[in-house]
Amino acid sequence: MMMVIRELPYNPPEGETSALTGPVTHKFSISGHQGYFTVSYEQGIPTELSITMSREGSQISGLLDAISSTATLALQHQVPLEKIIGLWKDTRFPPSGFTGNPEIPKATSILDYCACYLEKTYLEPAKKQTDTLETPTP
Repeated sequence: MMMVIRELPYNPPEGETSALTGPVTHKFSISGHQGYFTVSYEQGIPTELSITMSREGSQISGLLDAISSTATLALQHQVPLEKIIGLWKDTRFPPSGFTGNPEIPKATSILDYCACYLEKTYLEPAKKQTDTLETPTP
């Protein structure tokens, strides 16, 4: 089975390359509910997403697994990461509330938190690099 991966305009600086290879697991908490968001990268490009909650029932775990698998397939079939973030951002379902992460102080759902995390760790650096490349010099 061949995987198709969309090339995004983000080439991490020399020191950041190691941070964007292989899987990166981010531990988070929303209103006391612990979870783990794993992003697998290949050459600095997210190729697989996985969301796991620590003490949630089989229903929420099953739904998060299905959503993660769907997002992974979408990424592998050239759906832009921006589209996935747009779909997940501002979704509302419990748990929601304060996160304890100063960069993402409040989340309306688990998917909202994960979308904000992806946006801050992947899209914002890519946008800064693209803006720098496109800025004309006098």
